[in-house]
Amino acid sequence: MSTYTFFAAAEAESACSILKMVAQTTDSRDAKLAYASFCRHSAPIANSLPCRASRFCAITENYYGPPAVVLVANSLAEWHAIGMTALSREALMRALTDGRVRTPCPSLDALCQCGNRTELECPECARLDQRLLGRSANHTTHCIDYVTRCIHHDALLRCGGAGSRLEALLIHPVSEAAHQNSVRYARWATDLATRSFNRQTAWSEIARLLTERRYLNESNRWSLASLRSDFQRFFSSGFEDPRLTHITEEGDYVESAIRNAARGRPIHPTMVVLLAMFGTEADTLPLRARRTRPLAPQTAKEQREVEEHRSQWLSTCAQHKGTSRSSIRRLSSAAWAWLYRNDRAWLKLNEVSKIRWHGGRRLKAPPTAVETFISSTPEDYRASKHGRPPLPSSYQSRLAFGMRDHAFAQISERLGGAGPHAQLPGRKRIFVTRRVTHALNTVAPGACAQADSSIARIANLRPETVRAHTKR
Repeated sequence: MSTYTFFAAAEAESACSILKMVAQTTDSRDAKLAYASFCRHSAPIANSLPCRASRFCAITENYYGPPAVVLVANSLAEWHAIGMTALSREALMRALTDGRVRTPCPSLDALCQCGNRTELECPECARLDQRLLGRSANHTTHCIDYVTRCIHHDALLRCGGAGSRLEALLIHPVSEAAHQNSVRYARWATDLATRSFNRQTAWSEIARLLTERRYLNESNRWSLASLRSDFQRFFSSGFEDPRLTHITEEGDYVESAIRNAARGRPIHPTMVVLLAMFGTEADTLPLRARRTRPLAPQTAKEQREVEEHRSQWLSTCAQHKGTSRSSIRRLSSAAWAWLYRNDRAWLKLNEVSKIRWHGGRRLKAPPTAVETFISSTPEDYRASKHGRPPLPSSYQSRLAFGMRDHAFAQISERLGGAGPHAQLPGRKRIFVTRRVTHALNTVAPGACAQADSSIARIANLRPETVRAHTKR
């Protein structure tokens, strides 16, 4: 029999929100430690889990169901599995249940990827939860990447706690067209992640729609240049989240998604949603005409022409061994172009092997809106107990914005800090002076003489630190 009293959860409440409630309403040490660890890292698993599902169920004593039920009802595991094959989905579910390695959730660039969204809430949903449960709750549909509005009330999401301030800052309504795009995206994403869309056939349906638009031909070759330009034109009005606008304006993301799908690799669910919207709703774009290939040569003269181009290509490859494919094509561009048009099957079998260059991948330019919102915010969000100035550490700034380690490291390197109020550890004198000034004003405003020990106790500092960094 359980020694704790667990309260009911809201419909589709995220596991992070449930664990927060359990840690606040019970004296379970495991729940408090798990939630504290989650707050320190500010990196929910699959956007909604504070820890692995098996540990969550052990802490809550299976009151909210076994791990399989929690993954479906209280997490976004199915959202991340939208763009995965059956084998990848099984590996993801095993990792989320009781994994010992990093979860294989597809991700975008660090500053484009969403951070901690487990404190976002809809004002209307919060009012209903307060009336029914006596508390506010975070819902899984509000944790979906780049969702800015509640699909039930069309209200902008707000930050209901201390862990999702950056996500709330990046919700920026700019126009009615961006509003409509964001609402459509939220509805599509919710349908794909929850109920009304068959996830097993998601990509096959998208491929069928794009085939009808002539972006995929009979030989399974994509017209990426046309797809990229039409995709950018279709979403030219933008979204209320500037990161999603950046993704649609930068065509590399859609090209990368198409290539990953062709190779059987996982696709980020956001790209699946955007491509589904594009394939279904792009009715105003003209159908592209199919290109016809020339027939294979039949006469002896045409056969001699084939042999000439083949021998020219083989001799070029033999003379420049170890050269990359692109260089070989430039050296014998005429032969390559003729063979590509008329004898492509033979050309594929006789091309030089690919050269894999060692080194990291090229980093894409981050969205400027993220830097702008962080550097221009006038409010200091860092934790400040009893009104004391916050600690001068980048760790406190990262927790205040709800950012992951890698993303915060990148933004700190680009900005030299995380906003106008960020005091790095090297500027200790400024921090101590602020603490001492606050302590003097708290105890006796205008007082000129106080013991160092009293000032240090109120400022939560050591007396040696007060003596070393202040002159009174």
